[in-house]
Amino acid sequence: MAMDAPGLTGSDRVLLAAERAIDEFRCGRAVAVVDGPAPAVYASIETASPASALALQAMGGSEASLVLSSERGVALGLSGGGRDCAFVLPLPPNASLSDMVKLAAEAPRDAEVLKRFSLAPKSAAVDVDRLIIQMLKVAWLLPAALRVTAAPGRFGEIQALMSSHILHSVSADGLARLLGTLDQTVVKVSEAHIPLADAADARFVCFRTSVGCREHLAVIVGLPDGANGAPVRLHSACLTGDVFGSLRCDCGDQLRQSVAALAALGGGVLLYLAQEGRGIGLANKLRAYALQDAGRDTIDADLQLGFRPDERQYGIAAAMLRELGYQRIRLMTNNPEKIDALTRAGIEIVGRLPLLATITPQNQRYMDAKRTRARHLLDPAQG
Repeated sequence: MAMDAPGLTGSDRVLLAAERAIDEFRCGRAVAVVDGPAPAVYASIETASPASALALQAMGGSEASLVLSSERGVALGLSGGGRDCAFVLPLPPNASLSDMVKLAAEAPRDAEVLKRFSLAPKSAAVDVDRLIIQMLKVAWLLPAALRVTAAPGRFGEIQALMSSHILHSVSADGLARLLGTLDQTVVKVSEAHIPLADAADARFVCFRTSVGCREHLAVIVGLPDGANGAPVRLHSACLTGDVFGSLRCDCGDQLRQSVAALAALGGGVLLYLAQEGRGIGLANKLRAYALQDAGRDTIDADLQLGFRPDERQYGIAAAMLRELGYQRIRLMTNNPEKIDALTRAGIEIVGRLPLLATITPQNQRYMDAKRTRARHLLDPAQG
């Protein structure tokens, strides 16, 4: 068999190594970034075990640090950072994993924890720390990492672990390339006719991203008119709302309304995107819900966990539309960012179709935040 398939040889090995780092982090294993005179080893504080965290700190000696996102740094009351910076907190000897988790998510102003750390915000415009934070977000983990470099006399130990493939290694260039290509290209995998309650003539098309292997759906209702601007709805997956009918959000209501509206228009396309919780993943969405129960709104809850108010990327939606042959559309949305993002990605938007969901006592505060803080185009009476 020829060994020149994409992703198997040449420079693609660099990209493959970076892609595998996502699973390493999710499985609680450390990753070494080999740029520079000595490798830096990173582990997700969410998936690492207490024993592995202590072992890594011992390996790094006085060079062990906790790396946090810029948003989390602001939530901790730190200053000196900027957008996409990494806040680096030198760790005291044998710092506990539970203290790291508190700093990353659970206690934004816990003085008893904070006073044990020396806080040093660090700009990261082209820094490996920033790339690691972005990788953890892609993995749907808390954006916080334990970082160590080899203490004197222990460099050989890290080298041996990498040589035996026990410790996965990547390059900063590979991480940057991966983050620049995620969700930009798709492959159509399968399709089938699936009649729906509100759209008997519906066809589901499954797409898989070329990098990261996430699956997204296109639901094609009827016969969309691509020449005059096919009606299109982008819907981010919401397990709690779409499947279980949660009253905390308007997602399930919007999903069903949009399918019915596309059918009434004679045809359209709904893209069902694997971007749970505005791109932070299900586990972090539930963490954000707990913070909302304590009084924060949906945006402040995400910021406290170290995420931007919206982590979604819409390059994947543009790629799916191009693959389907719909590059001139009427977008069904209340969110100006979706319009801007698709336009930047080369999709021509010839009109906007509003979509107003039902307001409940349980989602009123959520709808208010969407209107006043996220600039969604909603009438005050509609949240």
